[in-house]
Amino acid sequence: MKVKCYNFFFHPFSDYHSNNKKIISVITNIALAVITRGLYIPVFVAIHLAERISKTDTSTQNQRIPAAVLHSRTGVDREALKNKQKNHLAKLQALANRGEWQALQEHTNHPDSSFDWWMFPINRESASFGRQYQLTNEDVEALKRDPAFIQNYRKGVILVAKSWGWDLENRRDLTNNKQHWTNYQVRLGKMVHSLKLFGQNDLLGNLVHFIEQKDLRPGLDKWIQRML
Repeated sequence: MKVKCYNFFFHPFSDYHSNNKKIISVITNIALAVITRGLYIPVFVAIHLAERISKTDTSTQNQRIPAAVLHSRTGVDREALKNKQKNHLAKLQALANRGEWQALQEHTNHPDSSFDWWMFPINRESASFGRQYQLTNEDVEALKRDPAFIQNYRKGVILVAKSWGWDLENRRDLTNNKQHWTNYQVRLGKMVHSLKLFGQNDLLGNLVHFIEQKDLRPGLDKWIQRML
């Protein structure tokens, strides 16, 4: 939650914000600048300068590190990722069995509701974990060849789709008062990205079918639309 608040105040145009949240974030920043009579502006600028310096320092350090060592640092710990995925899948299944779908639908205060990074891993770093779960091409290929990982990966995708009221295996609408689309676009976008990355074209096609059937495409953020 700390990371979300940080991005809300200091990165109003983050790709991980919905369009509405970007607008609210911009308005909030303008309001803070007015209320503080401009004192908020130097703070905002200082934060961004500090981030830029930090990134420059990291880049300079990386240039001094042998390529083989640098690759090992940016690649994920695959065994740790697989274990975390497996354990979290069991938690999500337990929630689903109890009819507690909201933690699967979106990020809530529930401790098990934040899981995209290891359930649907992608090849980009995140604001929350940096490069800890950022996949390299080598990681992707290795995990694609791992039957246990792929089996749990697919189960996770199917389970989250069920929380949105959609049977991803049979292209069937399951919508009810607990299982329905909540417009938590970040999770959907990461799933689409990850499915493309792992070549799970059947699930990806069925997820796109869900998007079309629910007429979600026009309201999706542009970074998600570009992947469809």
